[in-house]
Amino acid sequence: MMFILTYAGHDSTALGLSNTLLYLAEHPDVQQRLVDEPKLVPSMIDEILRFETPLHWFPRQLTTDACLAGQQLKAGERVLLLFASANRDPDAFDRADEVVIDRRPNRHLAFGAGIHTCPGMALAKLEIKIAVETVLRRIPGFRVDGEVERTDPLEGGGRHLGVRRLPVTW
Repeated sequence: MMFILTYAGHDSTALGLSNTLLYLAEHPDVQQRLVDEPKLVPSMIDEILRFETPLHWFPRQLTTDACLAGQQLKAGERVLLLFASANRDPDAFDRADEVVIDRRPNRHLAFGAGIHTCPGMALAKLEIKIAVETVLRRIPGFRVDGEVERTDPLEGGGRHLGVRRLPVTW
């Protein structure tokens, strides 16, 4: 359990933070809005977690037979939970392919759901919040200055989306 919490906790925070900082570096209007309305930082973080889901999919093994969308599934079969797809579902999110920083409610699945909700969700969101607020305070107006390097979608089985390198200036 400690390995899972450490590994998953690091990835969720690092990838979620890097995606958030990239979005802010590319959208100075949003940066300014957050400086003017700091209470929006938590909802903006949730929205970036929805829009740029750090963990795109996760495998599960069925424990019982099930039927999903007319497809019969047997106990023991493996299925993939597609978090990134669910987080862009237009039936679940109005303007699903847009970032709406004050989206409410925002029932994204970046940290899973139900009994499979990530136990480190609150800590990851708090760490991202503290980092974003610190960056906005210390280097206001930061913007991309060079080539951004994203994580390789083929690494780790194509599950993770984040930023490896984000050169900025301010």
